[in-house]
Amino acid sequence: MTKANRALLLHTTGGLALALSLAIAARWFPVAEYITRAQRKITELEIWGAVLYPLLFATCNILLLPGGILAIGAGLFFGLWWGWMLNLLGSTIAATIAVTLARKFGRGWVQRRLHPNGRWARLDAAVAREGPRIIFLSQAHPLFPTSLLNYVYGLSRVPIRTCVLWIAMGQAPAMFFYAYLGRFAQSGLRAWRGGGQLRTLDWAVWIIGLALLLTLTFTLARIALRMLNGTGEEPSPTPETAIRKL
Repeated sequence: MTKANRALLLHTTGGLALALSLAIAARWFPVAEYITRAQRKITELEIWGAVLYPLLFATCNILLLPGGILAIGAGLFFGLWWGWMLNLLGSTIAATIAVTLARKFGRGWVQRRLHPNGRWARLDAAVAREGPRIIFLSQAHPLFPTSLLNYVYGLSRVPIRTCVLWIAMGQAPAMFFYAYLGRFAQSGLRAWRGGGQLRTLDWAVWIIGLALLLTLTFTLARIALRMLNGTGEEPSPTPETAIRKL
């Protein structure tokens, strides 16, 4: 089984486990009421809710804390498109801060420690040459720890603006997927509260859309992994070969 297939199995299993856990919890606790209350509180904040939510999401990313629940919550509380934009804004803020901190406080230390052997210079040059491609593909792959990688990018000499741009582009599909899950949960919650039953066609549209998003996300992940492994690439030195030589 390939890494991409393992990632698909892991994420699918995790999503099903989370859904099952919520269903079980809903039988014993008023989960729908808790979510409704949280949604009402955020709505009462009006514009401040939209300001504070991406900052909270960014803080989780900067501190390397799991932020998936918050990303899904953006779609639940703000809807699909606003949730996606707030997720992307939060991840971009986090990336900007992480890359800047690593560049300012980490790159000099790494250069001083690794410069004498010359291998760091070769690796740094390779990353600078292939930086945008590596950043985009590593952010697009669901197996990679994207929040931690933001700090790694800051150790390179790729310009900060370039890093942040390609990080945002690489994370955009995943942020949309999370917002879609939240919007799907919002429709289910509305039906649960008796605010109108979803028709069979509505369920079909949402489920087909979810399946398409899953397929698209993990197809991109497979392409990213294949390209990062250097399949079919030109024989010129790449960051991956430089890393293997270290």
